[in-house]
Order: sequence, then structure tokens, then C-alpha cells
Amino acid sequence: MMRQKMKRALYGMTILLLLFTLVPAVPSYAAGRAQDVGDSLVVVIDAGHGGENLGAKDYGPLEKDLTLTTAKAMYEELLKYDGVTVYMTRTDDSDLSLEQRAQFAADMGADFLFSIHYNASESHKRYGSEVLVSTQAPYNAYGYQFGSIALSNLTSMGLYNRGVKAKEGNQGDYYGLMRESSKRKVPSCIIEHCYLDMDSDKAYADSTEDLQAFGRMDAKSVAQYFGLKSTTLGVDYSGTSYAEVNASKVVPVTKSDGNGPDTLEISLWNNNPSTGDVTVAVHGFDANAAILYYEYSLDGGITYTPFYKWPNADALNNNNDNDFTISFQMPEGASAAFVVRAYNIFDEVTASNLLDLNTQVLATEYQQGKAVTPVVNTEQVVTETPTTDWSPSNATYENADDPSTWSEDEETTTPTTQPQTGKKTTNVWIPVLILAGISLIIVLLLVLVIRLVLLEHRR
Repeated sequence: MMRQKMKRALYGMTILLLLFTLVPAVPSYAAGRAQDVGDSLVVVIDAGHGGENLGAKDYGPLEKDLTLTTAKAMYEELLKYDGVTVYMTRTDDSDLSLEQRAQFAADMGADFLFSIHYNASESHKRYGSEVLVSTQAPYNAYGYQFGSIALSNLTSMGLYNRGVKAKEGNQGDYYGLMRESSKRKVPSCIIEHCYLDMDSDKAYADSTEDLQAFGRMDAKSVAQYFGLKSTTLGVDYSGTSYAEVNASKVVPVTKSDGNGPDTLEISLWNNNPSTGDVTVAVHGFDANAAILYYEYSLDGGITYTPFYKWPNADALNNNNDNDFTISFQMPEGASAAFVVRAYNIFDEVTASNLLDLNTQVLATEYQQGKAVTPVVNTEQVVTETPTTDWSPSNATYENADDPSTWSEDEETTTPTTQPQTGKKTTNVWIPVLILAGISLIIVLLLVLVIRLVLLEHRR
């Protein structure tokens, strides 16, 4: 009988030891993040452009200088967090190829490469912040989770959310930085903070303090993404919530189907010839991407207004209002040939039907209650005469992320390493308590087995 008890005790202890061996390691960082990192965290910050690669220009200071100021502020802020080693690809006006930037990150053992940029467009109408990510899994999902956090922080500053997006190229990723980083198995993304050629956006990057504020916000986004804490700042982001992703697949909302919004229809809602007050009902829908902007024309598409925000556009979750109204006062002498154009987060465009406002035929489907009453877009009421699409003759834009802008014989500079290490950020209490509990049980079982052996020996 006693021997049976001893065997049972030994069996129990064996099972517990097996469970102890098989218990998975408790993650050092916040749960819910698709990207797994080891015991040490390495971040590389890349100040976009540099040297002869000027970036966006003709809008004040050169983009290459703006990115360096922001990157340095991001670097200094990240050093205040525990458990992270930080490097910069350049700390001066160096000219680096995309391959060099990616290779430097790989050589440093980077868990993520963050490239700092500012934006401009050929139309000079766009505004807002966006994060560009890889088209390749799992880096696409990693970038989407980080980008969602970063854009939430940037929009809290007042900027418009243009979404997290990826773009295919002939050799995989269109953007060279992501293409070269993915080859080296380094997750990466490009943070486009705002448009330098739009006054509403440029106001956020008008001073050194503004640029440094972007850097500090970027550091906060990185800290939230990796679930870091800072004893210096008194913050703990270990409870960060993440967007749901499947790391083995590309996040659908990050990729364009190559088309503009699926549907864009307009109809006359109200027309008062005596006052010139006009209201037009707009119906738009895009199954693949959120609609971000609209513009309209009163001369049949010859000239257009600036871009207006599409009501309740949610670039991260592919949502927007489908119906709203545009109210304006008909300028004297206008042709009254009304047309609207809508743009989704990938800047793909769809034009509406042409509406002759002189017909004064109201939208009968709304009168008869066959359609949902449109939301009145009170924030976008325009009373001034629409202006022609403008494009300053001296404005130029260089997309340094387009591989076609890089030559093979460019003079390059070896990146400067700037390692700094803080204290390791780990949530050690949970694994310690688990180990202590298991150890206590094992000790008690050993004591029990020893007692049983002694009793058996005495008999």
C-alpha cells in the first residue's frame, strides 16, 4: 500500500515537472502585438533623404533637414524609455542609399526601422498623415499595428488620418526602403507626418519646436507599440491595445484594388434661384477603402475647389458616411454644370455624374423617401467661387523612396552608430510568481516522497 502511494507521488511530481518544462515563456512585452521580440529591443531611426537627396523642396526648409531634426528628437526621447537600444542611420547631412539604410538596420540587429519623412504632392491639394508599410507578410501586419498607433497619436495633434498603406512594385514593394529591409528580414515603415505644400499642414512643421514635437510623438508611438515603460517620464505602456491582424496575411485595408470609389452619384436636393443657394445630395461608396476627400466643380470639371474632408472618414477601418449634402451659393456667371470627384485613401479618384443645376429638378428619390436622408455636411459649406487647380511653377517634389530616383554611382557615407541602452523593460512579476508557485509544489512533493521513503524504511 505504501509503495503504491510512493509511486503515485512520484508520478505526480513527474507530471508537474513536465508541465513546468512545457509552460510557454511569458512575453516580456504587451500581449496582442503580432511581432515577437527577444530579450533585447533594438530600434533604428532613419532621417529620410540627406546630402544631395533633398526631398521635398520649394516649400521653405528642405525636407532632409526637417527629417533630421525630428529624428534626433525621436532618438533623444526614446532614450528615456527602459530596455531599448537606439541607433540612427545618419546624424548629419549624409547621403545614404536605401540599401545602406536597410543594411545598417540589419547589422545593428534592429527589431524595427522607422524612417522619418514629410510629404508633398503634385496636385498640392492633399493634407494629413500616413504610414507606409511593406506589402510582404508578416511585415505588413507589424507595420499596420504600429501605423494604427502612430496615426492615432498624430491625429490627436489635429492632423488628418490618411491611413496605413502598402504599394506593390515590379520587384515586390514599390517603396525601396521596405523592399530592401524585407530582404534583410527587418520590419520597417515610413512615417509621413504632413504635407509641406499645404498651409493647413505646414503650420504643424513651422518651427524647430514643431519638428521636435513630432519626434517626441513618434517616440511615444514606438514605446506604445513595444509596450515600454519609462521611469524618467513616469509612463507604462505595457497595456497597449493593438489592431487585430493575421501576421501570415496582408491586412486588406492596406492594399489598393487600383480603382477609385465604387459609386459616386449626385442629385439636386435644393435650389433657390432667387438667392442662388444650392444644396446637392452626394452618395458615395467604396468597398475596398475609405473615401478621404471630395472636390467639386461648377463649370463641368474645368476648375475644382480644394479638397474637403469626406464626412466621418475612418482610414484605418474602411468606414465613411455614404450620404451627405454640399451647400453653396451659386457664383454669378457660373455655368451651373456641377460635378464631384471623390478620392479614397490610395488617392484613386472617381467622378460623379454631371448635374445641370439650371434644370431645377429636385432629387425625387429623396422626396419619395426611397433613400436615406443625407447627412448635412455643415463643416464643408463653401460660399466662395471655386478656384482653378493650382500648381506653383517653381514647386518640385522628389520622391526619394522611388527606386528610379536613386543612381548606382551615388556618393555614399557610412552610417554613424549611436548606441544607447537603458534598463530592460520586462514585466517580471507574472513569470516569477508562476515559477515560485511551481517550485513550492515541487518542494512539497519532494518532502512528501522523502517522508514516505523514511516510513517505508522504518517498517
